[in-house]
Order: sequence, then C-alpha cells, then structure tokens
Amino acid sequence: MATGLLLTANRYEAHLDGGLQASTTNDKSVLWRFKWHMEENPCRVRLICTDGKRPIVPEGCGTARTPANNAEGYVPIKCYYAPDIPNFILSPNSLKPLLGKHYNGYTLECDDDKKTFQFSVNHKKRKSGSLLLFGTTKSICFQSTSLRNNSNNLL
Repeated sequence: MATGLLLTANRYEAHLDGGLQASTTNDKSVLWRFKWHMEENPCRVRLICTDGKRPIVPEGCGTARTPANNAEGYVPIKCYYAPDIPNFILSPNSLKPLLGKHYNGYTLECDDDKKTFQFSVNHKKRKSGSLLLFGTTKSICFQSTSLRNNSNNLL
C-alpha cells in the first residue's frame, strides 16, 4: 500500500493517493508548526480506512514540506499526525489551498519505462503558475517528501 522507507537522513517516501481526502503521517518529526489536538481544540477530522473499521482520529496536525519545482524547493501542505496509519500518505486535496481560487484540478503523468511520474497541480489561468511534483512508481506512485523538522521552527 504505502511506504515509510528512509531515503536519507532527512527525506522520506510518501504514497500519492488520489482517493485520500487529507494527507497523513505517522512520524510527527516531519511536521513543522505541529499542534496536538486537545480537549479544548479537538480534531473534527475522522479518517475511514478502506477496511471500513473504526474511524481514525488524528492526534495533531502540522505542515509538511513537500519537494516541488518552485524557488523554495518545496510546498507547505497541511498534514495530520495519525500514528495508527503506518505510512506517509499524500493527498492531492492537500495541494488545493496552494493555488486557492486558481486551482483547476491536477494531472498525473506516468512513464512506465523510466518508472517515474510527474504530478501537476494546475493553475486556472497560467501554466507557469502550476505546481510540479516528481516521483517514482513502484506499483503505485511515490514521492520523496518531507524534510525532517528537528527544531519546530516556523516556515
């Protein structure tokens, strides 16, 4: 299904899942500006796994830095901390807020020979305003993602 393999000391692989409504990780060290969900600030998100069993309630959320072809080298996405989900899963829905009202869907192009993919978050008016993410395919799409956050610094 997904992977949590360590790529280097600071990078992980994430499973790109178009059916997921929110990005999740089981490793809060990749989240910047992490906040626990407390009784006074409960999480209203309920994640339903494909097995249809009990919903998973994230324990907190933060920002994951996902590598992209922009000046910063990454894009910040909202990501939920759910230790019961065994891997890092990236939802295309997490990328919508980056383009706001200019969001116009996404495109996934796979190259079976090279075992790579290009994921484009499409800008409504300008192709140059689109976001590009790249990754490798195994039987599903994976992307190198999330720089480890050892300091909880602001973006």
